[in-house]
Amino acid sequence: MRWWWVVLLLACAPQSERAQATDSMPVTEPEFVTDEDTLGPEPVEPAFQLAGTEPFWGLRVDSTGLWYSTPDDSAGRRFAFTRAVLHGDSLRWNSLAQDGTPIEAVVVRRKCNDGMSDIAWEYSGRVTLGAVRYDGCARPLTASR
Repeated sequence: MRWWWVVLLLACAPQSERAQATDSMPVTEPEFVTDEDTLGPEPVEPAFQLAGTEPFWGLRVDSTGLWYSTPDDSAGRRFAFTRAVLHGDSLRWNSLAQDGTPIEAVVVRRKCNDGMSDIAWEYSGRVTLGAVRYDGCARPLTASR
């Protein structure tokens, strides 16, 4: 599925089917995720930047894989290549670091404010790194960014 179809599907979903705005993102777990869902020769589409505050963190998802970083660890951690899985109103990426640490990134089309800037984000984002969950905001990346 091309990335613009995914964005179109998220944008056109009736309001009753979209997640309602809350303090944290709803947990919508897929029934099952297989290797065919997350591994393969196709590039990750769409590419997204996720970010959060308190603590500050960032995640970039693109055709090279996932890259998680913090101000204390600007070199960050790389996670293996993975494809987006569309599940309900969310896009998800699941991957593993070389040391076996799992990561899950979830993006939902819902307005978001990071609480520290005046930036109006179109998407909410969530990252679960190992057993620790981080909530934040997200935006699609374009070729110019």
